[in-house]
Amino acid sequence: MAMFEPKMNPDYSHVNSDNFDLFLSPNVGQLKDIFNKYLDGLDFKTKINLADFGTNDGKNIFSFLKIMIELIRQRSASCEICVTLNDQPTNDFSALVKNAEDFKNGIKDELLTVHTIPGSAYHRCLPDETIDIGTCSLMLHFLSQYVVLENALMFVPGMMVSNEERTQIRGLAAKDLKNFIKSRSTEMKKEDPVPSLKSWMIPSLMTGLCQTRSNNDAADVCELFFHDLRSRFSDMKWANYKIYDVIFQKL
Repeated sequence: MAMFEPKMNPDYSHVNSDNFDLFLSPNVGQLKDIFNKYLDGLDFKTKINLADFGTNDGKNIFSFLKIMIELIRQRSASCEICVTLNDQPTNDFSALVKNAEDFKNGIKDELLTVHTIPGSAYHRCLPDETIDIGTCSLMLHFLSQYVVLENALMFVPGMMVSNEERTQIRGLAAKDLKNFIKSRSTEMKKEDPVPSLKSWMIPSLMTGLCQTRSNNDAADVCELFFHDLRSRFSDMKWANYKIYDVIFQKL
């Protein structure tokens, strides 16, 4: 992940993104179920805002976005659909814009608009209460800052790193995840925020958990996590508390 010194690299824009079949395709059924449940509560008389964070060049998410748009069109042929694609400023936005234009032309939907916006997804990227539902496939696996490792190029759970390095990585990962949830809870339209957060986070969570667990066990952990998350949101408007303590106990 680094060219000159071993560290955790927060710049994931160089990672091969043409991995839909590997990462998202096995979970399409589960993601469609989540998306359909959320669509049940939407008013299709207004614009539907979709957002993807950590889009890279778009190849990971466009196949699933196509499915999402088709599901929306099964319910409404007349609502406007606005898609926002986000990645950090170092991303190759020329490639993303070209791929997004090809994607839009392939959809052939006159009521579909696609925009790109640079910025770290660990901070707010969009105005308050503007997102209906969003996705995030791999971005959560990358830290927001470099962590220098003495004897390794990248951190893999279970590998030999010092206790100090492990503590630093876990602390930064927890802070990043807290900031991601807090930022998204501000940007998405206020109702029950958990379904939207679930759609963003479950691909990354399942990918990571399945490294050391069976698919069923990983799904059970995710369900427990989101159940706990819903209870914490039930009496709070903002996610401005240290939710990451529970996240890392469960993971």
